[in-house]
Amino acid sequence: MTLSVPEPMPEENESTPIWDLVIADMRDRDQFGRSKYRGVPLQVHNGRDPLVDLYQELLDGAVYARQIIEERRITTPDGWCNVESGLPAWDQRVLVAHGGYNDTIAVAYLSSDGWKTVRGYSALTGVTHWRHLPDGPVDTTRQTGVTNGQEEAAKCGHNP
Repeated sequence: MTLSVPEPMPEENESTPIWDLVIADMRDRDQFGRSKYRGVPLQVHNGRDPLVDLYQELLDGAVYARQIIEERRITTPDGWCNVESGLPAWDQRVLVAHGGYNDTIAVAYLSSDGWKTVRGYSALTGVTHWRHLPDGPVDTTRQTGVTNGQEEAAKCGHNP
């Protein structure tokens, strides 16, 4: 990612204009400030140095912006993390893509001896990407007591 290359022209779409969102945020922020500072709105000559306040806020903003850039850099759009950019916690089970037979996907964990499969504890080589395991399925029949087998089958690509 090169951060010095100009961005392309924006494409129009159906989303809310950012100006509208910013104005709403400004109103919310004003209310927050008034409640934080005992009802006193931001005014000139209020005993604070606005340049210092601005500088401190810009430093915070730069840190948040860099965090977003890093998160986007180390994670692909589909949620996979490049191992060269970061690794999961030790012994945490994750999905891995490795350069074995047909670029296999496996459940594995990282140990002091390298990547290990959960099944059989064998070593994995050529791991290029990893991602967190998805949450398990939710059993809606236990929650509602209602089963709709045809609807569930259709979601899974089956036509009973």
